[in-house]
Amino acid sequence: ETLGFRAGRVGDLLASVESAAADGVKARLVSMLALENREVLIEKAPVSEDRSEYHAALTGVVANLRDARALPALGAALPTGFIAQRGVALLGVAAVPTLSLAFDSGLKPAQAGALHSLELLLAEQHEPMPAADRRAVRRIVLGGLAHPDFNIRLAAVGAAAHLAATDASVRDALVQ
Repeated sequence: ETLGFRAGRVGDLLASVESAAADGVKARLVSMLALENREVLIEKAPVSEDRSEYHAALTGVVANLRDARALPALGAALPTGFIAQRGVALLGVAAVPTLSLAFDSGLKPAQAGALHSLELLLAEQHEPMPAADRRAVRRIVLGGLAHPDFNIRLAAVGAAAHLAATDASVRDALVQ
């Protein structure tokens, strides 16, 4: 089974039940991801290949819900890669506080994940961003570009490229 097929089956299930029941299913899926994150990412439990695949599949299902209640769980999973990063980005501007928390954690995998997710978010952002969110995004990107770790600076370049056309401080940071 592919991750897309699993997510599609969950989508079919959610479409077939009443909205209150679907909401309960969504909340339970988010809770399940939060629990998996605690056990796999925080408590560093031994992870088999099956468990790792389960975590990735569950992350994909929760990401495809496009439910803002999932932001804390998806934010915690940002270091795991594209599936969580895309899931956060799909929530648009609502994800900026989650990305800010991840970047401010000081944990390099979380910082890189936040920057990759921000690049995806900015690539799809077609409406003006509220000023406070734009300031937060600028701070994250400039922080990434100035980071002492090469991999964090590299992760920041994609997001910076999206901002450089409209933000002189980001453009200046790129040409220095």
